[in-house]
Amino acid sequence: MRVYTDDHESSVWQSIMNYRAKWTVVQVHIDGGRVLEANFGEMVPSPKVPIIINEDGIAMYVTGSYDEAGVYKKYDIAGNEDDTIFTYIPRAMIKQIGRSLARMIA
Repeated sequence: MRVYTDDHESSVWQSIMNYRAKWTVVQVHIDGGRVLEANFGEMVPSPKVPIIINEDGIAMYVTGSYDEAGVYKKYDIAGNEDDTIFTYIPRAMIKQIGRSLARMIA
């Protein structure tokens, strides 16, 4: 059936992190039913590191969010002084992380 694939990583999380593909969108589902979204194509200015994921949580540029009713609100990541707004979400608040991939990287 070819359903078993062992990439020899120490955990599923490590497999996700080491999957060689270009990420296009990351959605983080948090407590209370909200979904925070980082759409890499909408990040202006384009950051060198659009997202940081580690065992204690995730840090990302939030370009939009969905409220509990599913209503989308877009955000600008640029601050007042040409700075950018980076958001940290602790692991305890995260219910699910989803991502979209554009293509495999050779």
